[in-house]
Amino acid sequence: MLKEIKMDDFSLNLRLACSQHPSISHICRRIGINRQQFNKYLSGSVQPSRHNMARISEYLGLNPSDLLIEHSKFSVLLHERNQRSMGDSRLKLRLGYLDEVYQNSTRRLQKYLGYYHTYFYSLAAPGMITKSLINLFEDDGRIYSKGIEVIRESGERLSNAFLFKYLGSVAYLEETIYIREHETLVKGTISQTTLMPSHHSRVGLLSGLTLGVPSTRGRVPAAARIIFQKLDPQYNLKVALGECGRFNAHSDAVPDKVEAMIRNQINNQEQVLYASNHS
Repeated sequence: MLKEIKMDDFSLNLRLACSQHPSISHICRRIGINRQQFNKYLSGSVQPSRHNMARISEYLGLNPSDLLIEHSKFSVLLHERNQRSMGDSRLKLRLGYLDEVYQNSTRRLQKYLGYYHTYFYSLAAPGMITKSLINLFEDDGRIYSKGIEVIRESGERLSNAFLFKYLGSVAYLEETIYIREHETLVKGTISQTTLMPSHHSRVGLLSGLTLGVPSTRGRVPAAARIIFQKLDPQYNLKVALGECGRFNAHSDAVPDKVEAMIRNQINNQEQVLYASNHS
């Protein structure tokens, strides 16, 4: 056990330090301490073991001795630390919320895992439709995306094509799927794709918008409607990749229904590009 401490100061200091984090539940999950046990520390009814004190202090970015000083002195110490960090703690609080969103998305995204063909009018080649391959997968409790975009001339072999590879993170929040990804070879762009969810037990088409910065058009930000078409788990991935590339609107490589859904037409009264709504 720790040496004798003034529990009122300790509990007040702990509560103040914890108030700068998303929630007590979040802290308990990150540290690995039972919430009921942690509440006893907050109330001052139980003194933490040396081991738990070290875990708590490390997560809060403090020395164990900091939590044991008089509360008035601790308030000054915490304020000065926050001033020195020039708002870092507030930034961490906001980013901590995003971290929770990604953590809480894993269960809701399970039915969306797998491979898709994606279709959208190219941001870099006007009038052409880009058909790519993307995989949504789980790794260490998070959902990620890995995509391949194939750039080649009509009839050119896949082995001679230029490939752009993308890696991203996937979140689910308020009936919306968010994919933020970066290009891994040239490392010249970050893109955002936002999709409406499927309300069917078996995912077919997902409709949304994609936003990026095409390097071939002066790096002017651009957005387009996009469709994700779920592939059967037994679909040959080599064949799926071979079907990717840039195609004109009337190509057999692009289903008519999909082409109609990705046309970037804007209602004159709305003046806003919305995703295609489909049931």
